[in-house]
Formats: sequence, structure tokens, C-alpha cells
Amino acid sequence: MEVESLKLFEQFQEIGLKPDKLTFPIVLKICGHCLMIGTGGSLHLMAVKSGFSSDLHVNNTLLRMYARFGLIRFARQLFDEMLERDIVSWSSMMAAYVHWSDT
Repeated sequence: MEVESLKLFEQFQEIGLKPDKLTFPIVLKICGHCLMIGTGGSLHLMAVKSGFSSDLHVNNTLLRMYARFGLIRFARQLFDEMLERDIVSWSSMMAAYVHWSDT
């Protein structure tokens, strides 16, 4: 199901539709779930270029995606650079540290 969603997202772009602050978190979550690090990184860059680098929901999803990949340094750098943080941001960062300290 996730792969079909990513294909649909690609088709979405091919016809000229631009992702928004609601689309990015959904697709980033799929990348994290499927451990698609390359696609996730490309989407991060696309989100920045599209002006969503300060969107809290997009950043929280990026944070969770990087944590799921085990890229704690990337997650922490993103966390440190976030202009706004909420309970989700803090909880996601703490959960990443707890999860990856056991491995």
C-alpha cells in the first residue's frame, strides 16, 4: 500500500501539482515506515525548497523519520534548528534516544 502511495505522489508531481504542508508529512511518514532513506532525504530537500522548513508538523515528521532510520545526529540537528518545538518534538527526540541506546 505504501509503495502505491509513493507512486501516486510521483504522478501528482508529474502533472504539475505541488505538495503542501499536509502532503509532506504523509509521504515522509511512508518513507520512514518503509525505511526509504534516499527518498526521505530527497523529500526533506524538496520541503525546504518549497518553503516548509519552518513548519512544525513537517519538522516533527522529519524528526521521527530520521529517528526511525537510526540517524540520531540528523534528528538532533533538525531538532536543534527547529524554531518551534512542541510536545511531539520533545517526545520524538527522547524516544529516539531511548530506542537507539538499546542497540
